[in-house]
Amino acid sequence: MEWVWSNAVMVRGEDGLILVDPGIDGSDLNQLADDVDRLGIPVVAGFSTHPHWDHLLWHSRFGDVPRYATPAGAQAASEVRERAQRMAAESASGIPLELIGLLSPLPADGGPVPGEIVEHQAHAFGHAAVLLADRGVLLAGDMLSDVLIPLLDPRRPDQVGAYETALDRLGEAASHPVRRRPGPGGGPPRPGGGPCCCGLSAD
Repeated sequence: MEWVWSNAVMVRGEDGLILVDPGIDGSDLNQLADDVDRLGIPVVAGFSTHPHWDHLLWHSRFGDVPRYATPAGAQAASEVRERAQRMAAESASGIPLELIGLLSPLPADGGPVPGEIVEHQAHAFGHAAVLLADRGVLLAGDMLSDVLIPLLDPRRPDQVGAYETALDRLGEAASHPVRRRPGPGGGPPRPGGGPCCCGLSAD
Protein backbone atom coordinates (compact mmCIF):
# COMPACT_ATOMS: atom_id res chain seq x y z
CA MET A 1 0.00 0.00 0.00
CA GLU A 2 1.39 3.38 -1.02
CA TRP A 3 0.60 6.31 1.27
CA VAL A 4 -0.13 9.86 0.16
CA TRP A 5 0.44 12.35 2.94
CA SER A 6 -2.32 14.79 2.16
CA ASN A 7 -5.99 15.37 2.89
CA ALA A 8 -6.35 18.02 0.22
CA VAL A 9 -8.99 18.06 -2.48
CA MET A 10 -9.65 20.96 -4.85
CA VAL A 11 -13.22 21.26 -6.11
CA ARG A 12 -14.13 23.56 -9.00
CA GLY A 13 -17.21 25.60 -8.16
CA GLU A 14 -19.11 28.14 -10.21
CA ASP A 15 -16.94 31.06 -9.09
CA GLY A 16 -13.63 29.36 -8.36
CA LEU A 17 -11.96 26.70 -6.25
CA ILE A 18 -13.14 25.28 -2.94
CA LEU A 19 -10.32 23.69 -0.94
CA VAL A 20 -11.58 20.73 1.08
CA ASP A 21 -9.40 19.70 4.04
CA PRO A 22 -6.40 21.47 2.50
CA GLY A 23 -3.16 19.90 3.56
CA ILE A 24 -1.39 18.04 6.34
CA ASP A 25 1.84 20.02 6.93
CA GLY A 26 3.58 23.18 5.82
CA SER A 27 5.21 21.63 2.77
CA ASP A 28 1.88 20.20 1.66
CA LEU A 29 0.16 23.56 2.11
CA ASN A 30 2.82 25.29 0.01
CA GLN A 31 2.66 22.65 -2.73
CA LEU A 32 -1.11 23.05 -2.85
CA ALA A 33 -0.71 26.84 -3.08
CA ASP A 34 1.75 26.36 -5.95
CA ASP A 35 -0.79 24.16 -7.72
CA VAL A 36 -3.48 26.79 -7.25
CA ASP A 37 -1.16 29.47 -8.64
CA ARG A 38 -0.43 27.35 -11.72
CA LEU A 39 -4.12 26.83 -12.35
CA GLY A 40 -4.79 30.56 -12.22
CA ILE A 41 -8.23 29.99 -10.70
CA PRO A 42 -9.11 31.92 -7.53
CA VAL A 43 -9.86 30.17 -4.26
CA VAL A 44 -13.32 31.28 -3.15
CA ALA A 45 -13.79 29.16 -0.01
CA GLY A 46 -12.52 26.37 2.15
CA PHE A 47 -14.46 23.47 3.63
CA SER A 48 -13.57 21.26 6.57
CA THR A 49 -15.20 17.85 6.68
CA HIS A 50 -14.64 17.53 10.43
CA PRO A 51 -12.87 19.22 13.35
CA HIS A 52 -9.74 17.09 13.71
CA TRP A 53 -6.55 19.18 13.58
CA ASP A 54 -5.38 17.76 10.26
CA HIS A 55 -8.61 18.91 8.60
CA LEU A 56 -8.56 22.45 10.02
CA LEU A 57 -5.45 23.85 8.32
CA TRP A 58 -5.08 26.88 6.08
CA HIS A 59 -2.39 29.06 4.54
CA SER A 60 -2.37 32.79 3.79
CA ARG A 61 -1.47 31.98 0.18
CA PHE A 62 -4.97 30.54 -0.29
CA GLY A 63 -6.42 33.97 0.44
CA ASP A 64 -8.63 35.53 3.08
CA VAL A 65 -11.82 33.75 2.05
CA PRO A 66 -14.62 32.11 4.05
CA ARG A 67 -13.85 28.68 5.48
CA TYR A 68 -16.87 26.55 6.24
CA ALA A 69 -17.99 23.46 8.11
CA THR A 70 -21.38 22.22 9.23
CA PRO A 71 -22.78 24.39 12.04
CA ALA A 72 -21.92 21.65 14.55
CA GLY A 73 -18.49 21.20 13.01
CA ALA A 74 -17.73 24.94 13.11
CA GLN A 75 -18.76 25.12 16.76
CA ALA A 76 -16.65 22.09 17.64
CA ALA A 77 -13.65 23.53 15.77
CA SER A 78 -13.91 26.72 17.81
CA GLU A 79 -14.04 24.74 21.04
CA VAL A 80 -11.01 22.56 20.22
CA ARG A 81 -8.96 25.22 18.42
CA GLU A 82 -6.23 25.58 21.04
CA ARG A 83 -5.87 21.81 21.34
CA ALA A 84 -5.75 21.51 17.54
CA GLN A 85 -2.98 24.11 17.42
CA ARG A 86 -0.96 22.16 19.99
CA MET A 87 -1.47 18.88 18.13
CA ALA A 88 -0.47 20.46 14.82
CA ALA A 89 2.67 21.92 16.35
CA GLU A 90 3.60 18.52 17.78
CA SER A 91 2.73 16.50 14.67
CA ALA A 92 3.89 18.55 11.68
CA SER A 93 6.06 21.51 10.71
CA GLY A 94 5.58 24.76 8.85
CA ILE A 95 1.88 25.08 9.64
CA PRO A 96 0.50 28.62 10.23
CA LEU A 97 -0.95 27.82 13.65
CA GLU A 98 -2.85 31.09 13.89
CA LEU A 99 -5.01 30.06 10.91
CA ILE A 100 -6.11 26.70 12.28
CA GLY A 101 -9.81 26.15 12.84
CA LEU A 102 -11.19 29.56 11.83
CA LEU A 103 -14.46 28.21 10.47
CA SER A 104 -17.94 29.58 9.88
CA PRO A 105 -21.19 27.60 9.68
CA LEU A 106 -22.03 26.62 6.13
CA PRO A 107 -25.13 28.48 4.90
CA ALA A 108 -28.27 26.39 4.57
CA ASP A 109 -28.08 26.68 0.78
CA GLY A 110 -24.48 25.42 0.74
CA GLY A 111 -23.03 28.78 -0.24
CA PRO A 112 -20.16 28.29 -2.70
CA VAL A 113 -19.71 24.58 -1.85
CA PRO A 114 -21.22 22.56 -4.70
CA GLY A 115 -23.04 19.28 -4.30
CA GLU A 116 -24.88 17.78 -1.35
CA ILE A 117 -23.64 17.87 2.24
CA VAL A 118 -24.13 14.49 3.95
CA GLU A 119 -23.90 15.23 7.68
CA HIS A 120 -23.57 12.54 10.34
CA GLN A 121 -22.12 12.03 13.82
CA ALA A 122 -19.51 9.30 13.29
CA HIS A 123 -15.72 9.82 13.47
CA ALA A 124 -16.14 13.42 14.69
CA PHE A 125 -18.90 15.73 15.86
CA GLY A 126 -20.50 17.61 12.96
CA HIS A 127 -18.85 15.43 10.32
CA ALA A 128 -19.86 15.97 6.71
CA ALA A 129 -19.18 14.19 3.46
CA VAL A 130 -19.64 16.05 0.19
CA LEU A 131 -21.47 14.31 -2.63
CA LEU A 132 -20.76 15.70 -6.10
CA ALA A 133 -23.29 13.50 -7.86
CA ASP A 134 -22.91 15.18 -11.25
CA ARG A 135 -19.18 14.32 -11.17
CA GLY A 136 -19.49 10.86 -9.66
CA VAL A 137 -17.50 11.87 -6.57
CA LEU A 138 -18.01 11.36 -2.84
CA LEU A 139 -15.59 13.17 -0.51
CA ALA A 140 -15.95 11.07 2.63
CA GLY A 141 -13.48 12.80 4.94
CA ASP A 142 -11.76 9.83 6.67
CA MET A 143 -14.86 7.67 6.88
CA LEU A 144 -14.30 4.91 4.31
CA SER A 145 -10.79 3.67 4.87
CA ASP A 146 -10.02 0.09 3.89
CA VAL A 147 -6.91 0.28 6.09
CA LEU A 148 -7.77 1.92 9.41
CA ILE A 149 -10.28 0.96 12.09
CA PRO A 150 -13.18 3.34 12.92
CA LEU A 151 -12.34 6.15 15.32
CA LEU A 152 -14.78 6.05 18.25
CA ASP A 153 -15.20 8.89 20.76
CA PRO A 154 -15.71 7.40 24.25
CA ARG A 155 -17.11 10.72 25.48
CA ARG A 156 -20.14 10.42 23.24
CA PRO A 157 -22.92 7.82 23.51
CA ASP A 158 -23.60 5.01 21.03
CA GLN A 159 -20.71 5.58 18.70
CA VAL A 160 -21.24 2.17 17.10
CA GLY A 161 -24.80 3.20 16.28
CA ALA A 162 -23.52 6.53 14.95
CA TYR A 163 -21.17 4.68 12.59
CA GLU A 164 -23.92 2.34 11.44
CA THR A 165 -26.19 5.30 10.69
CA ALA A 166 -23.37 7.20 8.97
CA LEU A 167 -22.40 4.26 6.79
CA ASP A 168 -26.04 3.81 5.80
CA ARG A 169 -26.18 7.47 4.77
CA LEU A 170 -22.90 7.28 2.89
CA GLY A 171 -24.00 4.05 1.25
CA GLU A 172 -27.15 5.77 0.04
CA ALA A 173 -25.04 8.67 -1.28
CA ALA A 174 -22.67 6.22 -2.97
CA SER A 175 -25.59 4.59 -4.78
CA HIS A 176 -24.83 7.33 -7.28
CA PRO A 177 -21.95 6.18 -9.52
CA VAL A 178 -18.76 7.35 -7.76
CA ARG A 179 -15.10 7.11 -8.64
CA ARG A 180 -12.66 5.76 -6.13
CA ARG A 181 -9.51 7.82 -6.22
CA PRO A 182 -6.48 5.68 -7.10
CA GLY A 183 -3.12 5.89 -5.44
CA PRO A 184 -0.09 7.30 -7.27
CA GLY A 185 0.56 5.58 -10.57
CA GLY A 186 -2.89 4.00 -10.62
CA GLY A 187 -2.16 1.90 -7.54
CA PRO A 188 -4.50 0.99 -4.70
CA PRO A 189 -7.11 3.42 -3.33
CA ARG A 190 -5.62 6.55 -1.84
CA PRO A 191 -5.76 6.56 1.98
CA GLY A 192 -4.84 10.24 2.01
CA GLY A 193 -4.03 12.15 5.14
CA GLY A 194 -1.46 10.02 6.89
CA PRO A 195 -3.19 8.91 10.10
CA CYS A 196 -6.61 9.54 8.57
CA CYS A 197 -8.18 8.37 5.32
CA CYS A 198 -10.39 10.22 2.89
CA GLY A 199 -12.10 7.15 1.50
CA LEU A 200 -13.96 7.69 -1.74
CA SER A 201 -12.79 10.88 -3.36
CA ALA A 202 -11.63 12.48 -6.54
CA ASP A 203 -10.97 15.92 -7.86
